[in-house]
Amino acid sequence: MNQSNLQRTRLIILAGYSVATLAALLFVLTKSQGDKLFNFVVFNNWSAIQTDQLRYEGESIPGRRYQEPETHDLAVEIYSIDNSKGETLNFLNRYEHLKLERKDIAIASDSQIGSYGLLTRNNRTQLNTCIHSSGTTAFTTQQFGELANANLGSRMLPWIFGFTDLRDWDCWWVNMSVSLNNLSEPEAQQFLKQRLFVLLREIDFTSSPPQINRTAGLFTSNK
Repeated sequence: MNQSNLQRTRLIILAGYSVATLAALLFVLTKSQGDKLFNFVVFNNWSAIQTDQLRYEGESIPGRRYQEPETHDLAVEIYSIDNSKGETLNFLNRYEHLKLERKDIAIASDSQIGSYGLLTRNNRTQLNTCIHSSGTTAFTTQQFGELANANLGSRMLPWIFGFTDLRDWDCWWVNMSVSLNNLSEPEAQQFLKQRLFVLLREIDFTSSPPQINRTAGLFTSNK
């Protein structure tokens, strides 16, 4: 191979390397940092919250709270947890100072939304789950791991250059509950499942930060 061909090959390799590096950087830079739930603040029915019980790299984790007292005292909290590994039960125990075990939670699955955990205590029924960036929910670490393994292709370049983990372990942790004053436990569980379905329909968690699909929905109305 003559000098001209060697130079041409070298330029092609350098160009390819530069494009790959740029693509990886763009992936990292366009992924929102900090409070990734800031879009929710534009809606009057969501309020900003923060907790010291859930921390990441020494910092309190930001979240949002939605309340609907007139509808079975519905309360919804969402926290953005980076590198979570989908440890939903651990989040619940830390957040509410509990010592629950896997056997204390009823884990349910739905083909449209994924998996979630149900618990009844203190006259309220709770639903807990982790929303993955794929838009699907998971309760156990195994379920979340399967979701994290599903989108490796889009993260390959940033991982090669050391900008991010090969798997996306970020979680939108949902803690949702209703009062049992006027509901049976099965009715409350079904109600919470329906509300989770509505939440996933109205808010696109596959975007970072989440994008609003419906500006006049149950969770996304300015009224």
